[in-house]
Amino acid sequence: DLAVVDLSAKEPSIVGKWRQKYSNTSITYFSVDVSCQDDLQRCYETFVKGIKSLDIVVNCAGIFNENHPRKMVEVNLCGTIGSTLLAMEKRPRSFPLRELPGCAYEDEPKL
Repeated sequence: DLAVVDLSAKEPSIVGKWRQKYSNTSITYFSVDVSCQDDLQRCYETFVKGIKSLDIVVNCAGIFNENHPRKMVEVNLCGTIGSTLLAMEKRPRSFPLRELPGCAYEDEPKL
């Protein structure tokens, strides 16, 4: 299963091409503003209801507009962090992030 998330209300043509090429894979398109945490959360909740487990998330949203630096930070930084946190929340519990080499995540801080 693959979820493709983009701001565009119209599904990009590449998604249809992927469906043709990878016909054994379920591909769902979501129109979401990743800078809006509520919309992103609804997207995750909808997608994970129909799959066995959330195994991989690739955060690659990005914009560049020097006239709107706040929006750049909201999409490029906050959207990426928000998506990552939701993915960690939805991951299979049998996949502990703290055991990944090079990962700085811990369930509980050590004092």
